[in-house]
Amino acid sequence: MIIFPLLLIVSNLCAQTDYETMDGSAFRIDGQSFTLKKEVILRKYGKPIRIFEPKYECGFLSEDEQGMKFFSLDYGDLKFTGNNKEGYLLEEIVFKPALKRNITFRNTPLSHQTTIPDFESMLV
Repeated sequence: MIIFPLLLIVSNLCAQTDYETMDGSAFRIDGQSFTLKKEVILRKYGKPIRIFEPKYECGFLSEDEQGMKFFSLDYGDLKFTGNNKEGYLLEEIVFKPALKRNITFRNTPLSHQTTIPDFESMLV
């Protein structure tokens, strides 16, 4: 089982390439953007296993820095974090052989078998 902290991996890969920015809309989950309204998430994935406040100390999902509360919707293999004002970002995917989600980057499937070199080649 691989936990894929998307923001960390993507930012790390971008720092190692000649690219200064990456279009987040190139990532899709089950045909949807990685940033969704809570209603869309609930309709698509149902009731989460748990809802909690992540209480990040810093960053764009930090209550202290942004001046607003954030909540995580945990589905076990997926975690969306955000709020009703800003929307919810797909923050984490647990890639495993039995993952029943269709994750793509620029229409190329991503899975537990996708390596960092594979992903880097998609950035060209």
